[in-house]
Amino acid sequence: MFKVFILNGQGKSGKDTFYNIISQYDQALYDNIRMTKTSMIDRTKEIAQRCGWHGGKDLKDREFLFNLKQLLSTYNDLPYFTTKTTINYFKNSLNLPFVFVDAREAKDIDRLKKDFPCTTILIKRGDSKIFNNPADDDVLNYTYDYVVENNGSLEDFKETCHTFWNAILNEFDILPKV
Repeated sequence: MFKVFILNGQGKSGKDTFYNIISQYDQALYDNIRMTKTSMIDRTKEIAQRCGWHGGKDLKDREFLFNLKQLLSTYNDLPYFTTKTTINYFKNSLNLPFVFVDAREAKDIDRLKKDFPCTTILIKRGDSKIFNNPADDDVLNYTYDYVVENNGSLEDFKETCHTFWNAILNEFDILPKV
């Protein structure tokens, strides 16, 4: 069994926290690392650092990363190619059953869904925000398989994540024997 989970959400919604909670929980259940995470913009960020980007996430940084990703996508499809290569590496070389991918844009999500067995997850925290770039601003304009709300405390979110992951494991009939 192999499954790609596409994570999306606006900035500061809790995507990384969601993945970290799920990963730690799954590892505790199975006493084994069975998942990893990558992002459609990882390679773009590496290139951005060579251009002087220092890892910021303010509006200007987000706009720069969006524009650079668009340029690279138009030029040679590098963001998608490297993401697809990374997913295949985790699947075929490391034999991991679950890969989580941060992907913001609908066109990238749809391409991933054509190439891999995917489930889409929106992490939602509070009201939508304006980031002044289509990648962030259009996040809520997509139909996801699951929406996970992150509106309480960290403990509340952990409980939500554990419940969600148990439902996914149950859906695939792979709950551990307790």
